[in-house]
Amino acid sequence: MAIVNGRQVGKVVSEIRGDHVKRYEFAAKHCDAFHVLDAACGVGYGSMILADGGASHVEAIDVAPEAIQSAAEYFARPNIRWRIADLEKEPTFELVGAAVSFETIEHLSDPLPFLKSLRQAARQLFASVPNQQRLRFLKHRFPDHYRHYTPIEFLELLDAAGWHVDEWWHQKDSEPGVLHEGPDGRTMIVIAS
Repeated sequence: MAIVNGRQVGKVVSEIRGDHVKRYEFAAKHCDAFHVLDAACGVGYGSMILADGGASHVEAIDVAPEAIQSAAEYFARPNIRWRIADLEKEPTFELVGAAVSFETIEHLSDPLPFLKSLRQAARQLFASVPNQQRLRFLKHRFPDHYRHYTPIEFLELLDAAGWHVDEWWHQKDSEPGVLHEGPDGRTMIVIAS
């Protein structure tokens, strides 16, 4: 696995961290036959997992042209459309059944407009953030993050954007590929409507 400009890069899924892959596999099981938005898709491995998992169409968006170029080269599928867009400057999206945004919110200086825009576009949201109670935010350690969230802070942010959390999941350092119920791990994952 390689990290370039704060994002994972790889030409095949096996080159991506297992915990990141498991999040997308988890979302794919819930998004069968949906039109899905993958907001901040990075190099596209997650968009491919969603497309292969049964999503009818995946709208894959990222701010980095080089990430979209790599995604289109290595993870293309007929039902994926790649698009370059800045989620903080262009927070309008087409209507979709579900939005997936993993490893994104902590990278935005103000994620509320983004999450509100997702609420207008999608019926369901799959999102993750680092848990401040288990993975403390230190700027020198996470230079491309603005912050990490406690479970209460994440809940309040989602509520302010109009999302209702239906399910909490988490991943632990000791078992990075396994998802557990509840918000008590290093990474918190929500399903919201």
